[in-house]
Amino acid sequence: MPSSEGETGPRRSTIAFFRDTLGILRRNPGYRWFTASVFVYGFGNLVASTIYPIYQVDRFHISNTEVANLQNVAAATTIVGFFFWGWFMDKKGPLLTVLIAICVVCTMPVVYALAPRVEYLRIAAATGGLAMSGIDLGYINTTLLFAEAGRAAQYQALHSSFFGLRGTIAPQLAIPLMHAVGPQNAFYVSEVIMLCGVMLQLFSMRDARRQAAERGRNTPPSV
Repeated sequence: MPSSEGETGPRRSTIAFFRDTLGILRRNPGYRWFTASVFVYGFGNLVASTIYPIYQVDRFHISNTEVANLQNVAAATTIVGFFFWGWFMDKKGPLLTVLIAICVVCTMPVVYALAPRVEYLRIAAATGGLAMSGIDLGYINTTLLFAEAGRAAQYQALHSSFFGLRGTIAPQLAIPLMHAVGPQNAFYVSEVIMLCGVMLQLFSMRDARRQAAERGRNTPPSV
């Protein structure tokens, strides 16, 4: 039978790893703001995304063909987006890529709230598809940008944990919100939440610049 010491050691190691991973948010302010941005922006986006299909049916009585059209538009712009954002990220870096991409997604709730006809939803589908490819690329590369050497897995684990947490909570609140204030007002609420995420991303970029400047000052000159 295993000794109590043998059982305690791995348990302590797991707890220490968990604490050390959470400690990243305290030690790395740029990544802390980035994580907050991912959570807050994504929370608002998921609230809106939960309501989109309900609104399509209730407001526009959307047909199966039009649903397919929206999906095709989103898929086409996503493919184009991966090429564009890959080029843009090489030029400007992942933090600015994320900022611009989430700003583009912020147009979607407004388009849905104001759309007079179903055809206008194609605009939202196009912007959403284009921006989501930038977010996919930007999130991965921003996590790698902030991670210290050998700790990328910890940073990604933290990112994925908050990703899953927001994905669990936000859809549960979307429907009660829609019933409480109506779908159009719910889109505006989600828009405000998403814009708060944009602001947090700006804070992340500010601290990333500070951290880069600190590293530059602390690096000894080459001989």
